[in-house]
Amino acid sequence: MSARLTPRQQRFVEEYTISGNAADAARRSGYSARTARQIACENLTKPDIKAAITARRQGYATQIDVRRDDVIAGLFTGIAEAQKKADAGNLIRGWVEVAKFAGLDKPDTTPKVMRPEHVARRAAFEALSDDELLAIVGGNNSSV
Repeated sequence: MSARLTPRQQRFVEEYTISGNAADAARRSGYSARTARQIACENLTKPDIKAAITARRQGYATQIDVRRDDVIAGLFTGIAEAQKKADAGNLIRGWVEVAKFAGLDKPDTTPKVMRPEHVARRAAFEALSDDELLAIVGGNNSSV
């Protein structure tokens, strides 16, 4: 582990990489049960702890000789099995994991390109006063 981590932080990294549950890892690392969730949240934002977690996970992957492609292939195999058995819960869980691997579990922040006719309509709405907008909402205007 990194020399920059306290013994308790090192233990947190070990416990978190085993269970994936930060609050439980904090409790098992000796943090107060009352503040475990808050400490866990804070720990997961600290760069040294995040780096140690990443390094430990990479070490596990190297030890068992598993690669990203192997994990994805296993997920797809599990999804196919769940589909054969009509097991909706595991089917959904499998796709959730695939989405995480692909980064599709995060909000899409790419700017959307509007068609020219929509740009003109948006400009027309933005030019309206509050009273004009309220009249439209109330159904008293059909010009826009």
